[in-house]
Amino acid sequence: MKWKHNIKYWLIAFALTLLAAVMMYVGVALYFDTGYFDTVNTVLGFGIGLVSLLISVVALIFSVITYVSIDAVNALSSMEGNVLCSESYNAEYMLLVDQYDDCLTQLDLQKRLFCDLDDYLKKHSKTCMAFTDFLQYFLDRLLWFAYLDTKREDYQASVMEIIEKIEKKYNEFNAISNGNQYVLREHIKLIKNVLNYQSVSHEGQELDANGKMLNIRGRMLVNGVSKTVYYDYLGLEYHKMALQKIRQITGYADEEFLSHNMDLISHFSYSEDEIKEINLYLTQARMAFEQATLSSENDILWKGYISFNCARIDLLSYLVNNNFPESWHKSLADAIESRYFVRKLFVSEGKADSFLKLEFAKEHIYAKALSLSLKHYLSPDDAEKTHLVKEAEALRKEIMALNTNNEIIFKRSLKYIHDILGEKAPMKV
Repeated sequence: MKWKHNIKYWLIAFALTLLAAVMMYVGVALYFDTGYFDTVNTVLGFGIGLVSLLISVVALIFSVITYVSIDAVNALSSMEGNVLCSESYNAEYMLLVDQYDDCLTQLDLQKRLFCDLDDYLKKHSKTCMAFTDFLQYFLDRLLWFAYLDTKREDYQASVMEIIEKIEKKYNEFNAISNGNQYVLREHIKLIKNVLNYQSVSHEGQELDANGKMLNIRGRMLVNGVSKTVYYDYLGLEYHKMALQKIRQITGYADEEFLSHNMDLISHFSYSEDEIKEINLYLTQARMAFEQATLSSENDILWKGYISFNCARIDLLSYLVNNNFPESWHKSLADAIESRYFVRKLFVSEGKADSFLKLEFAKEHIYAKALSLSLKHYLSPDDAEKTHLVKEAEALRKEIMALNTNNEIIFKRSLKYIHDILGEKAPMKV
């Protein structure tokens, strides 16, 4: 315990010591005034009484210090009623979007996120309870990190810095119980592994065995946000494992569902063991996304992400197994509807919105472009294909109307549009 933060307890000890000194002085004065020290027995009795009084006062002082020390340690390490263990907790995503309304570029958002996290950690880290508030604060904003450029050196340096600070602060709480240590540890691992997955996914690398969501004790996560983040990224991890296996077998070069890629995946001759392994990953991914849906309680923002992820799983299952589950239509339709709703809630038409809000518009367009491309690829009806071509041309005009410099998601959307239109070279946006 740091005594400089407990001056009042030292004042209590000083007051008790001063009181004992005054009592001793009064006692000595009385003895001398009354001439009571006329025999050895009286002097001895007085000395014993004085020593007893001194011992009692010292014992009292140490008792008080021990009591307040235990109380201070309990206050420092207590996690009773913490937010990480609250089953009813949910994030205020409307406020979280508006909070970054002045971030007009990707770099603006990156700087603000790390600045906010650093400031919040400084103010909310003196006790375990405050530290849990910080971890939840970080978890609520993990969604926005998916929109950042993980290849930037300043981004990677900022991630390493904030993680080091979190680890250092966690190591200071060595007085808490094992159960509470596990709660903190698993949430820290969750944050680190999500950031790791985002970096790996953006850079096209394979998953590191030490950074996988499977290393997290998922059942220890209680509140809705933590569970949703965990199960969604667990599903993404299994999805990536399936893609890595398919790429290893077929030589499939990227993760886009373009017509030539779908031809390659669907027409490849897989062995029975290969099919079994791929389906194992896809099944586990679907189960994880279903758990994420339950945990998010159909939160409109999360529904758009999870439904889209489910659609990708169902599509891969169709391509590999040559079947066509009905859930594929529903998942992608749900994703488009949810992303449309989010877009209407946050994005102002004809207005220069924040970087985050424009990302919502791009995600809606991307889901529509993918849906059109898949329908065009799968439809045997020429009349329907002609109609889909017209829809693709209209969607391209919609992209042009948004007039934004960020092309990350638009480039992917345009790939599908050009695939439908039979254009080899993408047009400039």
